[in-house]
Amino acid sequence: MLRLPRASPIAAAMTFVVIGMQVFIIQPGIVQGFVSRLGLTEARAGYLASAEMFGIAAATVLSAMFSVRVNWKRLCGAALAILALADLSSAFIHDYSGLVAVRALAGLASGVLISLGYAVVGTGTHPDRHFGLLITFVLVYGALGLWAIPTLLDQIGVPGIMFVLALMPLGGGVLLSSFPSSPPAAGAQGGGAPQARRLGALMLASVLAFFLGQGVIWAYLFLIGTRMGISEQSVANGLTIAQFAGIAGAFAAAVLAARVASVVLFVLGIVLSIAPLYFLSLRLDGVAYGASVTVFNWAANLLTPLVVAMVARLEARWVQPAAALQMLGLAAGPAVAAMLVGASGYSPVLALSGALFAAAFILGLRPSLARAAPI
Repeated sequence: MLRLPRASPIAAAMTFVVIGMQVFIIQPGIVQGFVSRLGLTEARAGYLASAEMFGIAAATVLSAMFSVRVNWKRLCGAALAILALADLSSAFIHDYSGLVAVRALAGLASGVLISLGYAVVGTGTHPDRHFGLLITFVLVYGALGLWAIPTLLDQIGVPGIMFVLALMPLGGGVLLSSFPSSPPAAGAQGGGAPQARRLGALMLASVLAFFLGQGVIWAYLFLIGTRMGISEQSVANGLTIAQFAGIAGAFAAAVLAARVASVVLFVLGIVLSIAPLYFLSLRLDGVAYGASVTVFNWAANLLTPLVVAMVARLEARWVQPAAALQMLGLAAGPAVAAMLVGASGYSPVLALSGALFAAAFILGLRPSLARAAPI
């Protein structure tokens, strides 16, 4: 009998993270579908997206606290099954409260996959390279998904998209045998000295601020474009290009982290994350909108693996708390933004996102200077 080669634990972990990110990474298009096809208000769509993200956040927090006590392989198997069931259920539920509940359940399952996947990747010998590649894979999926969503919405609607999403966790089950049953041995460790703990606390706070800033703006990027009067397909095209730029940003992190001081990449990423937010507060045409979101997404995805790798280099066991804070920020972001959306448009949302990126820079500067040598 022909036997297929067994995947490595790192490869399985990366796959599970991509599956866990299945909705978040295409969230702007999904939110647009909730508004244009299901008839939800912009605020209700934002709260629905936030419910799923809060489920992810809760699961990552609980996984960071209790995962050492359970069998990781079985936990991931249960999460894959629950996620597939939640996606299938979402195709049939029309009641808003019921949809919120089932998407929160999907978030819980996704959070387990993300947290445990991050933990395995973070304990590898090259977390900077591995996280860069992981984010690259996530963004390849996101680019293809955002490009296809307008067509899929027209042809199969939101229920059909949910059926397609259910195939991902069902297929992911073939990699369960490659996933570790318990926490793998940690790679790089920063020790438990008070200085390391202080730097770690600052870096974790920076992670929270950075991903809260991302969460505030990401879910509404599609609607920001359409409110400018840009067509759905033009906005989708701009976001697709931005996703490919994000792929380049994440890949740049994987390549440059071994050659360039982390503080240099950190400063560059923060500056290029904040600057496009100003232009998005103006009334742009499709080309200018696409350029703005492209620069933003390149910088944001340069920073995403960088900040998590910086945590891993300080102390590998802090990767799961970092993943929890990442998801808390991304979960709270759409809800916070929904409270700010009003007659004045999205200017308050853009301003808050920029302020949070600035806070992430202030909090993370000292840890990045402490790692002034390439991470």
